[in-house]
Amino acid sequence: GWLPVLAFVRGEELEVPGASVVVEPALLGVDYRNPASGMQGTGDSRSIREFFDPLRRAGAAAREMLVAVAMQRWNASRNDCSVQDGHVIHGASGRSLPFATLVDAAAGLPVPSDPPLKSKSEFRLIGQRVWRADSSAKVDGTARFGIDVNVPGQLAAAFNTDPSFGGDVLAFDEAQFSGRPGFHSIERIPGGVAVLAEKFWQAQAYLKELSVTFSDGPMKDRTHASIEAYLRDSLDRKDGVQGDGRGEPRLWTDGPTFAVADYEVPFLAHASMEPINCVAHVRADGCDVWGPIQSQDRTASVVEHLTGLDRSSITINTTFAGGAFGRLSVPDFVVQAVTLSKATGRPVKVIWNREEDLQHDFYRPAAAIRMQAKWDRNSGRVDALRGIVATSTASDVLPKLMPDYYQTWSAEQLASWRSTEIGNTPYDFPNIETQWVNTDIGVPVGYWRSVDPSFTVFAMESFMDELAHLSGVDTLTYRLDLLGKAPRAAAVLALAAEKADWGTPLKGGHGRGVALQMGFGSPVAQVAEVAVDQESGRLELRRIVCAVDGGIAVLPDQVEAQMTGAILFGLTAAIHGRITVDGGVVAQSNYHNYRILGMADTPDIEVHIIESGGDPGGVGESGTPPIAPAVTNAVFAATGRRIRSLPLGLTV
Repeated sequence: GWLPVLAFVRGEELEVPGASVVVEPALLGVDYRNPASGMQGTGDSRSIREFFDPLRRAGAAAREMLVAVAMQRWNASRNDCSVQDGHVIHGASGRSLPFATLVDAAAGLPVPSDPPLKSKSEFRLIGQRVWRADSSAKVDGTARFGIDVNVPGQLAAAFNTDPSFGGDVLAFDEAQFSGRPGFHSIERIPGGVAVLAEKFWQAQAYLKELSVTFSDGPMKDRTHASIEAYLRDSLDRKDGVQGDGRGEPRLWTDGPTFAVADYEVPFLAHASMEPINCVAHVRADGCDVWGPIQSQDRTASVVEHLTGLDRSSITINTTFAGGAFGRLSVPDFVVQAVTLSKATGRPVKVIWNREEDLQHDFYRPAAAIRMQAKWDRNSGRVDALRGIVATSTASDVLPKLMPDYYQTWSAEQLASWRSTEIGNTPYDFPNIETQWVNTDIGVPVGYWRSVDPSFTVFAMESFMDELAHLSGVDTLTYRLDLLGKAPRAAAVLALAAEKADWGTPLKGGHGRGVALQMGFGSPVAQVAEVAVDQESGRLELRRIVCAVDGGIAVLPDQVEAQMTGAILFGLTAAIHGRITVDGGVVAQSNYHNYRILGMADTPDIEVHIIESGGDPGGVGESGTPPIAPAVTNAVFAATGRRIRSLPLGLTV
C-alpha cells in the first residue's frame, strides 16, 4: 500500500538514497501479507511494528546479493566491498558499479537466509527528516485516489438505502425513468436500491426523483435515550466476560469500595473527507476492483463469495484513501460495486454521498464504563482496580449484507472489545480486574481510530485524575508514583509535563490536564491547557503538548504528523462527536450537524519524541486515546467540574 515509511526501512539496509525510493501500491498476493497477522491489509498501527524487521532483512538480503555479483566481477572479497547510494564500491581501487548493472544477475542468486543487518549507529535514512515520497503528487493533484478512477464503459451508481438499520425495500417505481438520457436501470442492493446511469450526476438526479417505500427495521421502537439507559443498566449485569487483569479478583467479594465512577461515550462516525467509492468489473474469467482498499484479503474473500471466482483471477488495485481511519476495513462498498457489475455486465463505479456515509457507517461503538477502586487502609493506597465495559459488537445488520463473511467478522469484533487497555495499564496496582458486557444494540459498529482504547483510556485516565484528587495528591505526581515498573511510560509523562510547564501558576478559569496511554507499542502522554469562561461556559483550547516514545522514530516528521492528526481526530470527537439513533435512524446527515473541529478552534500542538532505542511502535492510533481525558481533566482543573460523559457539552 501507500506507506513510504516502509520503503525507507528497506532502503536503509539496501543503501539507496531516499530520493530514489518509488512507492507503488501492492497487488493482491501472499508475498505482501503481514508476517504476524497473515493477512494483507493495514490496521491497528501494525505496519511498522510488524514489517520493520522483515523489510530490513529483505533489504539486507538484496544488498548482499548485489554485492555478491560485484565480487564475482572484480574477483574481490566481501571485506573489499561496500554499498552506498545505490552503488557497490570497491574500496581499494575506488571502482563502483550501480545496482542497475547488477540486478539481473543478482536475481538469479539464492536469497541469503540471515543477512547481516546494520547497527543503529549506521542508519543513514532511518531517523532522518526526509521528503515523503508521495507528497508532491498530493500537492499537485496527480495522486490517484479511489474517486479519481474511471474505466472504459463504466456505469455510475447512486444509492438510497433504508434509513433504519435492518430495514429493507418494499417497493419502487422504475418505469418512470425508461428512455431518460443516460438512465440504465435500478437494481436492488442489501437494504436499498441503486440507480445506475452513464454519469454519476445523472444517477444522482434520478435518485432524487425516485420514490422508494421501506420497511421498518427492528429498532423502530427504540429511542436514543433508551439505548443510553440500556448501556448504563448493563453495567449491573452479572454475565460479563472476564477480560485482562492481574492479581486476585476475589478481593472484590468483600470489603468497602473506595471510589466508583461511571463514564459514557457515544457512537461516532468516521466522517472521512473522501466519499465512499469503488469501481468493480466482473467478467466471466475474472474480476477487477479499484478503490481505497484497507484490507486486500478481506476484499478478495468478498469477491470470491459473490462471484464464485478463484482468487487467482481477482485483481485488487489499491489507490490512495482520503481519510477513513478504519471505515474501509469493512468492504460493504465493494459488495455493492461487485454485485452491481455482476448484475449489469459492465464496470460499475460506486459513490456515496455524505448523507449515505454518515447514516450508514460502521460506527465506533457507544459504551458505558464503570471504574471502581478499593483502598488498603494499612497503606492508604489503592490496591485494587476494576473496570467494567458495556459495549456492542457487530449487529445482525451485518450478516444480511454478507452472510458467511460478516458472521466471522462479528465474532472478531467481539474478541476485540473483550480485551481492554484497562487490563494492560502500566500503573502499579497489585490487583486489577476487567469485565466486558456485550450489549448488542443493533447499530452496526466497526474499527475507528484506536478502536477500544478510544473509550477505555478515557475512563481509565479520568478515573486516575479522580483518585489523585480524592487522595489529595497532584495528579501528575500520583501517576508517576505508580509507574515505577513502567519507565517508558514515566518518561513520556515527565517529558510532556516538563514541556507543558506543569506546576507553574495559571490564571483563574485556566487549567491543565494530563493523560497517558500505553497501546500499540508506543507510550504517549499529553497535557492539555484550556480556559473556560465562567459566565458563558465557552471552552478555549489553548495548548496541547504531546510526548511519544515509539522506540525508533523511523521518520520523525511522520511521527509528528501522525501525533498531530491523531490529536485533532480525538479533539473533534471529544468536543463535537455524537451519533444519535432513534427508531433505528441516525439523526446526523452532514457536517452541519456532525461537526468537525475547525482551524480557528485548533490549539497550538507540539510533539516531542523520545528515542528509547527499542523496536518501533505504532503511531497512527496511539495519539488519539489520551486527548479526551487530558482535556476533561484540564476542564476540572479550571472549573472544578468533572466530565464523565462525551462529548464535553461545552462550546468552543
